[in-house]
Amino acid sequence: MNEGKIPTKINSGTEEETDFRDIYSDFASTVYGQILNKNARYIPYKPESVSNQEWEKLLGVDINNLKHLKLSYGITRQFIRYFNTHSESMEESRAEGVLTEKEQEDLLLTAIVHDWAEAIVGDIPFDQKTKAHGKEEYRKLKEMARNMFKGKNDALLERINNIADKVIDHTETKLGSIFNAIERLGYVRTALRAWQASKNSPKELQIHLYWLTVNVLPNQLAKLIEYSKLYYPVKLFLQENQELIQNALNNLPEDAFQKYKPEEVEGKRKLFEEGRKKWFEFKETIRT
Repeated sequence: MNEGKIPTKINSGTEEETDFRDIYSDFASTVYGQILNKNARYIPYKPESVSNQEWEKLLGVDINNLKHLKLSYGITRQFIRYFNTHSESMEESRAEGVLTEKEQEDLLLTAIVHDWAEAIVGDIPFDQKTKAHGKEEYRKLKEMARNMFKGKNDALLERINNIADKVIDHTETKLGSIFNAIERLGYVRTALRAWQASKNSPKELQIHLYWLTVNVLPNQLAKLIEYSKLYYPVKLFLQENQELIQNALNNLPEDAFQKYKPEEVEGKRKLFEEGRKKWFEFKETIRT
């Protein structure tokens, strides 16, 4: 691989490397891939009157459970590009240096495969997912990968098993922490899109979009602010979207809490205010 060039294929031990796009399309053609293609994400926030197709049109392709994988792959490529070209400017991550070719391959493979098992276990919202959910999901991922690649591409199977064990949901590792940041960027992208869509939506739909925004945005921002000290791509994303983020945090109405259970409202409002405070403290550090 040329220096500065991001891999499009993974060294899976065969004479010919495996293209990431082929891994995606091979899975997409399976029964499980077809299930994901029919499924939508952020379902708890979707009104029953809105179809999955309408939900995707409103909030973008990241809503489609299968297309989410391709979008994650694209975001990961961009993250790697900015990470490698600006790592020296981030004092807290300078010691780790640029991502090696193998590390880049592992991150890109993670983006392609990380939600395969949701075709079986379903898409569990981030704030409801437990360690037990994760353990079962990645057990199923390994099982699916074994059925697809054992005896056909054992080296690729080994790489998938490795990222299931050491990257996905393993924020204590270098790559696990980076991929967690990438996933959180995706959550915030969708929350901001929901906020924008709410401005031109009918009242009934508007309430649901407020709910998505208020539940996702402040919780994810708090962790992304921490990651912005380590990862230039996160810092850049927050800088580029600061006006939209501030607009949402300043203007979300009380209706945003309407869909919570009565006993949840006080706690959720407190979390929102804490996240909002952290954002404005952070914003003072990025004033231009």
